[in-house]
Amino acid sequence: MYFITQKEDKMNMSMLRSVEEIHYRTPILEIDKDMFEPSILQISMMEAEYLNQDQMNTLVFIDFVKKDEMSYLIIYLWIPGLKERYRQLICSPGYRLSEKEEELLMSVCLDKNTVISSEMMFNVIWAYDKTLICTNIELYSKDPLLSVLHMYFCMFHGIRELLFKAQLPYLAGQIHRADSLNLSPVMTKGGPVDLFEQGVTMKMLRLLNSNWGVQELMTEETRHLAVQTYMNFHKVLGGYDHISHGQWRYLKDCVIDKEVFRFNLKKFRFFGQDTTDNLFQSYLIFLAKERIINRHVEWHRDPSDQKELQKCTMEADLLLSYIGNKKEYDSMIRRQNSRLAYLDYSDCRFVVTHPSTVMDIFDESVAQHNCLMTAFQDVCRGDLDVGFMRRKNNPEKSFITFQVNECKKVVQIYGKYNRMINPYSNEMRWFRNVYMKEKGFKLSESPELEDVPFR
Repeated sequence: MYFITQKEDKMNMSMLRSVEEIHYRTPILEIDKDMFEPSILQISMMEAEYLNQDQMNTLVFIDFVKKDEMSYLIIYLWIPGLKERYRQLICSPGYRLSEKEEELLMSVCLDKNTVISSEMMFNVIWAYDKTLICTNIELYSKDPLLSVLHMYFCMFHGIRELLFKAQLPYLAGQIHRADSLNLSPVMTKGGPVDLFEQGVTMKMLRLLNSNWGVQELMTEETRHLAVQTYMNFHKVLGGYDHISHGQWRYLKDCVIDKEVFRFNLKKFRFFGQDTTDNLFQSYLIFLAKERIINRHVEWHRDPSDQKELQKCTMEADLLLSYIGNKKEYDSMIRRQNSRLAYLDYSDCRFVVTHPSTVMDIFDESVAQHNCLMTAFQDVCRGDLDVGFMRRKNNPEKSFITFQVNECKKVVQIYGKYNRMINPYSNEMRWFRNVYMKEKGFKLSESPELEDVPFR
């Protein structure tokens, strides 16, 4: 993310204001503030709400009033640490706050910790919109303080006025932080895209109209990559009014690293399930784990939904725990190999075998869609005896997984997805009447044991 210091922020705001003043000279409102002194009841109500916030965050209150045929937006800032209880800012159409007041308003409204009542905002916006038409004012429910800035900056001409009226509130709030802007053309042509270099379109600006999106427009380097990304995928994005941060990051990586990220529409939609980039970040972590695993064993997964990603990540974590002590676990499973041979059996219909490597356990678990892999350490230590039953004509394909305890009792026997085996099926009849009889095993009569699948 693009960061600038507080000092740079102030300098940039001052420079932008200076450029605007060259083209649009806007007087500062000279008025007796005593005319708008809030009543004792109003102060008491604001103070009570401020105290309820534990005085940790700045609290903003607003009002829209008419006096002597003029309209005024009154803003009260309750800021922790102020000598006076609050700061009052008075705004009116055709006038501008002083530079220090405007700087204070901007810093407060762009602070994510500042608090304002959305219900109060709605009532003020309704009154404002009836008086000042064609400002496209609305309540930005996720960032209501942007609505305060929208109302203020649409009271006079300037770049932010243009952006707010174009319904680009996030860009309007952050525009002073962007570098290498074409300010003069905007003053004459009046188009938001004229702020930037060639290739930036209104569609692109609207897709990036968010807290994360404006960061893509802050520097020439990030804008250049954003334009490349949009140009590569504008057809895909044509049907979207909004995309998630994860979706945009995915598209960018498809441009930056075509070897690792090859665009897939299903995966693009998958990252849209999360409004943040958390899902994509989880996917990146999974890819990193996959790369580490493949240095030791061949393992590839391509999750396309959130549940599958969680499952694959769990499998990756287990594999990494195995790889971290691979020699030890391989030695342990070799020692178990001869002991577990007591489970082996075959005839013309079915084959029963056992895991002879750690990867046999993982492969069986994946094929059967159960969580046997979570118990790989128990198998390696000899604390869990599991067998694999397959059809004779297809011995490589997983079919049934079962467990035998120290009393030679079969305590679990399940098919794919932990499916209970039909007791009257051919495979279960063979298992009972041929295999168990040959091995001297008994089926556990304990419901607690029988009903616990490989999970």
